[in-house]
Amino acid sequence: MKYLWLIFSGLRRNTIRVVLTVLSISVAFTLYGLLRPVGLVFDSGANLPGNNRLVVSPKHSLSDMLPVGHVSQIRQLEGVTSVTTQTWFAGTYKDPENTFAQYAVTPEEYLELYPELLLTEKEKKDFLNIRTAALVSRSIAEEFEFRVGDKIPLIPSIWMNRDFRHWEFDLVGIIETDDETIDAPRFLFRFDYFDEYRAFANGLVGNIILGVEEPEQSAALIRRVDALFANSPNETETSSERDYFLNFARQLGDIGLIVNSVLTAVFFTILLLTANTMSQAIRDRIPEMAILKTLGYRDWTILLLVFGESVTITVLGTVIGIVVAICLSIYISGLGANQFGPIRVTQDVVASAFMVAVLMGVIVGLQPALQAKRASIVDSLRRT
Repeated sequence: MKYLWLIFSGLRRNTIRVVLTVLSISVAFTLYGLLRPVGLVFDSGANLPGNNRLVVSPKHSLSDMLPVGHVSQIRQLEGVTSVTTQTWFAGTYKDPENTFAQYAVTPEEYLELYPELLLTEKEKKDFLNIRTAALVSRSIAEEFEFRVGDKIPLIPSIWMNRDFRHWEFDLVGIIETDDETIDAPRFLFRFDYFDEYRAFANGLVGNIILGVEEPEQSAALIRRVDALFANSPNETETSSERDYFLNFARQLGDIGLIVNSVLTAVFFTILLLTANTMSQAIRDRIPEMAILKTLGYRDWTILLLVFGESVTITVLGTVIGIVVAICLSIYISGLGANQFGPIRVTQDVVASAFMVAVLMGVIVGLQPALQAKRASIVDSLRRT
């Protein structure tokens, strides 16, 4: 306990300097708490759907389309449990800035392939029976204040309808999930209504999604699907749903590399700043360290006290930064999630943040600690 008192007494010697250092560290760890989950998503596919579903896409470009006739051929392959289609709509709600993920899907098969999307029996029945029916994720419904029974107008940016006016859908259900990490926002409506009413490209779909009976056989099934349409006018490229989302995101750039580079630059800067601050603080207190030595404190005790101060500063900054990151992540999620689901400051991220904080404290405290340990009592007292 007496050593803790000495550590906090040392920190109180220049309160302003310590507070500014802690705040700078907290900014770094706020960024860490927000960006590290993003980096993990794009590095490893954390929080993304698994390998029990495969996505069949046009081979040459995502802007190409596939014939809906591919569905019946894929359904006949051994190991396929169910097949649905998914076509990106790219509409806006009232204002061009109000965008969210919208898909035309074959309803019964889609709900079968995505059992994690929770609906009441009435909502399912209405979606299957009402041609203009639509479903929406809870996050989108809360953001735009949608209610079951609302008529939702969407202004198309690609898919004009035959009347060349906005599309209108009847909202029949709010999609719930039992796991927030898979709550990717989506607005779903029926493909048959979409295909019949659109002005062009009838009979074409954006993607085909199929369920896999045995996930271990996904690789073999991927090869069989692509071989089925090889050398045809509509060749395919099949991948697991997880890989599909990651590849789609990486078209914007290597997000994982960008995030990790930003974090590296931030922490290197904070490391230099904190090391300089600690070095200056210990230089100012060399005479005090000498007095402690005259009172019987050993050199190693002095060294550990300095390490204690540096680790305390970095840990305090980390606590503040992680708390702010958690609050911001909750706020950002409330504004509307992204295609990959809400970004969460997980326990793993928090644990890694504190490991980084302790390591940083040891690194920045190393030179000042050795300086204090090696200081001669006589030479140090001459500075007073």
